[in-house]
Amino acid sequence: MLLGSPKCSAFEALARVAADHGASPTTIGVTWLLRQPAHMQPVIGTMNAERLRECCQAADVDLSREERCALYRAAGGPLPWPGLAAAGASTKSASGGRVSVSR
Repeated sequence: MLLGSPKCSAFEALARVAADHGASPTTIGVTWLLRQPAHMQPVIGTMNAERLRECCQAADVDLSREERCALYRAAGGPLPWPGLAAAGASTKSASGGRVSVSR
């Protein structure tokens, strides 16, 4: 199933959250990636200036815990950490440090 397909619930979730923030689905997708506890580093490759602007706007968007969880579920996965959706949730990382999911 392709992202953007009418049958893709992940795209619907991105579009819904994007509309709530007055942003594009691209911006919300990059925001979601940047806020992952694994500290993902998306590599943006585009020759379209508008798409690049949308990606850069991700640094200025704050997603609520509920929005992050909804996007994760829409992407097809169960929440990876018990209690992730709970207020102030945190979990221990593999290195023993605390990983906050409140952002």
